[in-house]
Amino acid sequence: MKFIDLRSDTVTKPSKAMLNAMVNCEVGDDVYGEDPTVNKLESLSAEILGKDAAVFTPSGTQSNLLALLTHCERGDEYIAGQESHVYKNEVKKLLIIFYQSCMIFFIWFAFTGCKSQMNNIRINQLPAIDSTVSFRGIYAVSDTKVWATGSSNAIFRTNNGGQSWEQMIIDDSLTLDFRDVHITSVGDIFVMSSGPGNQSRIYRSSDNGETWDISYINPHDEGFLNSTAFWNDSTGIAVGDPVNGQIFILVTHDSGSSWNVAQPGTIPPALPGAIGFAASGTSVAVYGDSLAWIGTGGPEARVYYTTDLGTSWHVTNTPFLHGGETTGIYSVQFFQRKYWFYSRWRLYNT
Repeated sequence: MKFIDLRSDTVTKPSKAMLNAMVNCEVGDDVYGEDPTVNKLESLSAEILGKDAAVFTPSGTQSNLLALLTHCERGDEYIAGQESHVYKNEVKKLLIIFYQSCMIFFIWFAFTGCKSQMNNIRINQLPAIDSTVSFRGIYAVSDTKVWATGSSNAIFRTNNGGQSWEQMIIDDSLTLDFRDVHITSVGDIFVMSSGPGNQSRIYRSSDNGETWDISYINPHDEGFLNSTAFWNDSTGIAVGDPVNGQIFILVTHDSGSSWNVAQPGTIPPALPGAIGFAASGTSVAVYGDSLAWIGTGGPEARVYYTTDLGTSWHVTNTPFLHGGETTGIYSVQFFQRKYWFYSRWRLYNT
């Protein structure tokens, strides 16, 4: 019995007539539009599909990449089935070339970790948290321990890889929006809330979330905390929207027992209308034992950076889209020894 294998076009073989056509076809430089066979194929495809034009791609992978780029901007997320070819076999190419994210659910993705071989990623469907919370912050301590935070005082933790979730309670009369969470190697847990005035706060727990202490309360009416990050167990940074004409920067050297405000003169002045973004606590990134970068937006997409644990700061403009209230640099992240800036519109690395 003769079997026809329809699993994939990669297992098909051309017939003798097809081989003969390939050997004897007219060829030319397709880059300059001078390949008559490719031109005829593109015209025929466009006519059959009722389109103005078509483009020939030599591989299915290239076709999939172009299709996604047609529908998605760089930095966008797309949803795909867990068995789809574009997810199982092409995710790494997408991340490298277009920096698009194949997102099924962000808490599931936290357990996979960042592996050098993207094909090893396995996503399992986990029980959902029964909540209407808008989740913003997430921190994976290990393959099984994860913290997630969000609106309406939401602080959740799991110790079994997401099979069950437990809500942690901060005894506070305010309804807070927790945008960021960080856990040090010694087990100190920091959660940061964003909001105007005293709604911007930092809490710390040293007993796995059973009790919480107020680490910092923003005293400025125009203040708004955006992100936190830590160089080590004792030294960390928190950043917020400009106050009194300069980016608001806090640094702690004692595990959050106290926070020191960066003094005037140590930070270049902020431009009128400059803003930061509480992008899930990712608008600041630290590296090594003294480096940090802060992304901002508004009239210019600027990066503030320090090489001495925030003692002094410098600023530089970037080519990101800017000029509006929602334009600029939302996130800063490191990949090996390079740093990456991500806005709503583009990816940039240096």
